[in-house]
Amino acid sequence: MQVHPDDAYAQRVEHQPFGKTESWYVLDAQPQAQIIYGWTRDTSREEYLQRVADGTLGEILRKIDLKTGDTVYIPHGVVHAIGPGVTIFETQQASDLTYRMFDYNRVGLDGKPRELHVQKAADVLNYKAMTTGTLLQIPYHFEGLDRTALIADEHFVVERIAATGEPASLRTNGRPLIFMSLNEPLEVASDASTVTLSRYQTALIPASSEWCTVSAAGSDTSSFMFVTPPHDREGLAVRLVAAAIPQDSIDRFMEQF
Repeated sequence: MQVHPDDAYAQRVEHQPFGKTESWYVLDAQPQAQIIYGWTRDTSREEYLQRVADGTLGEILRKIDLKTGDTVYIPHGVVHAIGPGVTIFETQQASDLTYRMFDYNRVGLDGKPRELHVQKAADVLNYKAMTTGTLLQIPYHFEGLDRTALIADEHFVVERIAATGEPASLRTNGRPLIFMSLNEPLEVASDASTVTLSRYQTALIPASSEWCTVSAAGSDTSSFMFVTPPHDREGLAVRLVAAAIPQDSIDRFMEQF
C-alpha cells in the first residue's frame, strides 16, 4: 500500500521538482480482480498511525472491482495498491517518490524487508473518504483514427487508439509523443526512421519531429496507447469538439481530473 506526495511536498522535503500523480489503464483483469483506492470513510492522521501500529489499517481501506478496459485516476495523496490478477498500463509524473505504508511483509532482492515510509505517508495522505472509482471514457473519431479519451490530467493526456493498415499522421505540436503497441504489430515512422513495435513495446517520438505516422503492420488493425505530456489537455478538448462530441459529455469527462 502506498501514496505519493504533491509537487510542493516533494520540493520542500525531498528537494525534488515533482511529486506524483498517476493513472492506470487496465489491460487485463481476471475475475474478481480488485484494487485498493482510498478510504471507506473519513479518517485522520492519528487513526492512520494507530492502525498501522496495530495492524488494522485494512479495515478502512476501500476496494474497487475492476474489469479489462477500465481507467483509474490516482492523484497525489490517495492511498492505493494493485490487487492480484491485474495488468495495467501506468502513466505518471516524472518522479520516483513513493511512500510505502505496508508491504505485505515482502523482501527486496537483498532478502531484507523493503523500507517503509509511515511518517512521510502521514504527511501527504488525503484522509477524506473516496467516492470516485473507474472513469468515464469518450470514444471518438479524429483525423482518420478511432480513439478513446482516457485521461486528461494537467500532467499528461492518455488515449487508446486503433490504427489501420492505412498510415495516419499525428502532429507533435512541439511535444514528445509516446506509443505502446497493445496487440498486433504497429509501425511508427518519423522523419527518416521507421520502427515496428510488437506487443507492449514502446517508442518515443521527439518534440523536434513535426509529424509521425502510424499504421497496423501485417494486420487490419493494431491498437496502441498514446501519451502526450503537459499542455495537451486543451488540445484534447479541441479534438473532441471537432469530432462532434456533445459539450456536456466533454465537460463531464474533464471534471474527473
